[in-house]
Amino acid sequence: MDTQLHSEVERHPDPEVSRRMVLRGVIGSGAAAALIAAGWVVEHAQAQEATPAASPMPAAEPNAIVVLFGQPTDAAAFEEYYFGTHRPLALQIPGLIEILGGPILGALEGGASEHHRIAILRFPSQAELEAALTSPEGQEAFADVPNFATGGATAHLARLESAPTTASMATPAA
Repeated sequence: MDTQLHSEVERHPDPEVSRRMVLRGVIGSGAAAALIAAGWVVEHAQAQEATPAASPMPAAEPNAIVVLFGQPTDAAAFEEYYFGTHRPLALQIPGLIEILGGPILGALEGGASEHHRIAILRFPSQAELEAALTSPEGQEAFADVPNFATGGATAHLARLESAPTTASMATPAA
């Protein structure tokens, strides 16, 4: 049986390693090993055998990595490094379909957000996502995060889905 690791990525609580990340999430062990090689601290919250028949809904395979960057100490320096160095590195990751993202403008209920920017890296499948994490390009991009994310970064594995809106399904009048 396949083993999946359940986790999420967060900033390490120890100030001595505050620029490193901690991984806990649904990801294959090869990808976890690649993240360790890239300088991430990996903690496995729990490992369990995948049993899709036992759950009422089939397990969703992740096809995206969603990264929330915390508020940096210098927003201008963050943006300069992100666009000049980090994003070009990330765009070299094999299998990557696209990077969606932008600045976080504020909390929906008003006020400032604890996050500065969001980046969504989309892949065709879980297999390609895991292969990307184990690739030299993926390892280099993940190892680069502490070089500019002074406010920390939280990465999540996600299954992106889309549904057309009523407006997008409307046909134009002749």
